[in-house]
Amino acid sequence: MTAVRSTTRLTTAHSPDPCATCPLSASTADAAARARTSDSGSVSIEAVIIIPAFLLFLVLLVGIGRVSAAQADVQAAAVEGARIASLSATAPLAERAATAAMTARLNADHPYCVDPTIVVDAADLALAPGESGQVSVHISCQVRLGDLVGVGFGGTLTLTGDFATPLDPYSLR
Repeated sequence: MTAVRSTTRLTTAHSPDPCATCPLSASTADAAARARTSDSGSVSIEAVIIIPAFLLFLVLLVGIGRVSAAQADVQAAAVEGARIASLSATAPLAERAATAAMTARLNADHPYCVDPTIVVDAADLALAPGESGQVSVHISCQVRLGDLVGVGFGGTLTLTGDFATPLDPYSLR
């Protein structure tokens, strides 16, 4: 009897490429993913957009602050000038005293307020005692904004302040 030798061979589904089940090769997949979702350079672009906008915002805040502070100082100078003028005995003394007080206040508090124009109306100081009257002042000045160019500021802005205070009808004028 002859012996028949039988060999069974197991066959498996084996492909010649070990990464045949991968959709793309590793290098091609990585390159495609990087091209679609790359954040490279986005921080630089964001910085180029955000930093100048932030700096412009800061300059705008400085300009608004300068104008607000100057307006408050002009109004405070008007109040002080009217108060000092109302304590004076005559209209010429009231005008000199009020002008000196308002100029000193603006020079000390707000150096950006230039070329102040001061008008003091102290005509009621000539009224007889017992009659009521008032002293009023008007002040205007220019606020320089030329050093804040870039956000729409530039040149000067005119600010005004007005105040009237009553005269004491029982004082001896």
